[in-house]
Amino acid sequence: MKTKTKTSPSAVIAVILLTVFSVFGREFLPISSIHESGSIVNTTFFNAGAAMPTVPSAMSINPALPAAWHFFTQNRMSAFGIYHNERSNDFFKTGGGGSLALGMGQYFGVEYNLRRNENDDITNRATFAYGMLIDQSEHDALFWGLNVSYFNSLRKFDNIYNPKSDVRDNVFAADLGFYQAGSGEGLSWAIVLENILGYWRNEQDGEVRQNFLSKKYNSFLLGTCMSAPIAENVLLLVPLDVRFWGFMNKDLRKATKLKHRTEVHSGFELQLGETLAGRIGWAWAPEKYATDESGKLDFNGWENRFSSGFGINWLMFSVDMVWAKNSWGIGFSMFL
Repeated sequence: MKTKTKTSPSAVIAVILLTVFSVFGREFLPISSIHESGSIVNTTFFNAGAAMPTVPSAMSINPALPAAWHFFTQNRMSAFGIYHNERSNDFFKTGGGGSLALGMGQYFGVEYNLRRNENDDITNRATFAYGMLIDQSEHDALFWGLNVSYFNSLRKFDNIYNPKSDVRDNVFAADLGFYQAGSGEGLSWAIVLENILGYWRNEQDGEVRQNFLSKKYNSFLLGTCMSAPIAENVLLLVPLDVRFWGFMNKDLRKATKLKHRTEVHSGFELQLGETLAGRIGWAWAPEKYATDESGKLDFNGWENRFSSGFGINWLMFSVDMVWAKNSWGIGFSMFL
């Protein structure tokens, strides 16, 4: 004889909410995988900003920058790597890549990043980039670049029916970048259209969902950098990056205030000759981008972030260090 089990109303409500959350959570995952993997932790983190072409490893931020770096430095090739660790939440990010000058102001580059967060969620990102010189005058030059990234993420998902369920996401996305600057002191600028094209595929418990990337994930990144000599062999750099999310999505612009879709990254750097550099970084950004149960973008936990670091150049090698609250990182590059 079978005994009937009575289900409480609260349990029914919990199952419904978990089901709704799982659907929207899967559908809107790309915002976290794309933003967090390609974000600027701060503008001076490893000397990488949208308008700071002093290292070749910025193709995931602005694919036009390595073209300018190869053009101005006349280096034929580069190799680079990073490791970033946050002690407070067991987060780490590591990766590397390289770029090759193709002549006439052109380059081709590849980059790979691996990210793990406190929930043991893993995100892999592979980026392929190409850039070239558009125009050159007596005082400055204009470059453009395009990168295409493939994201593969594995998330642990709390499912009331299958506690060990995993969610796999595959995302393709493309960024288009521009950069203009001279080879000496002055003001440079950059514009990056992020996630202008994209496609995602989600797999969970044998169920597959896929679609084109929503316009709410588009972002517009405007970067500038002022460089000016302040003493003999001392150069001051002041970068400023401002990112606007969802600029192509009319509904998101109407439903969300501009200040809740904007993040700012700045700081300053002192370069002592061609050997040493000291840096201070600041950012005003949300703790993370996420979505709520209804699928709306949730920009909570806004905070000031500060960091410091230094860089050393020696012959054809460069090493960079960065420190922030409960985190540290190291990067290196080699160029010929």
